[in-house]
Order: sequence, then structure tokens, then C-alpha cells
Amino acid sequence: MISEMDIKANLRKIAIDELKGYLTCGRAENSQNPFTNDEILLFVTKNTQKIDDCVNEIYNAYSKDDTLDELVNPENEWIREYVFRKKYFGTLTNKNNNKTNDDDSDNDSDDDSDDE
Repeated sequence: MISEMDIKANLRKIAIDELKGYLTCGRAENSQNPFTNDEILLFVTKNTQKIDDCVNEIYNAYSKDDTLDELVNPENEWIREYVFRKKYFGTLTNKNNNKTNDDDSDNDSDDDSDDE
């Protein structure tokens, strides 16, 4: 069995890869300047806690459902669904939004957690 730390490290890598993809290609597709590697590093650094919170939510949801084995080699789209929820980075995908930080006051309507 793969350890919790290894699963979370893999989830974090996937989450960051998804963010990088949006901050580069996604922004270019939306007629915005793609982030440079330095800007991506700064973004990830500024949003470390939010990324970790997202990873923990994913891990806990799969742990609760006793399906952690699905996170050994998860589909990136599963992780993307969590990453781009409003409470994490959902506002990044708004074409008219040039912000690089998500507003924590935004709540996903299908999220019933009280940890914000």
C-alpha cells in the first residue's frame, strides 16, 4: 500500500500541473498573457496553503469512501474538478478575471464543509 504522504505528494504535483496548464495555455486561450516560470513559482508559493487544503480535501474524501487505491494513479480530470472549485481556484477560469488569487469568500454551492 502506498503511504498517505506519497499519495498527497502525487496529488499536489497533479494539482500544480493543472494550475500551470491553466496559467500558461489557459490564459493564452483567453487572450491573456501566459505566466512565466517565475510568475508560476510565485503563484504556487503564495497559494501553498490553498493547494494543500485542496489536496487534503481530495485525500479525505477518498479515504472516507475507502477508495484511496484510486488515488495511486488518479485521472487528472478528477483532480482538476477539485482544483477549480470556487473555494480553491475556480475564479481563475473566468475569462474576465485577471486576478491570480481566488477569493476565499466564494463557496461552491455543492460543498457542505464548514472549514472555511
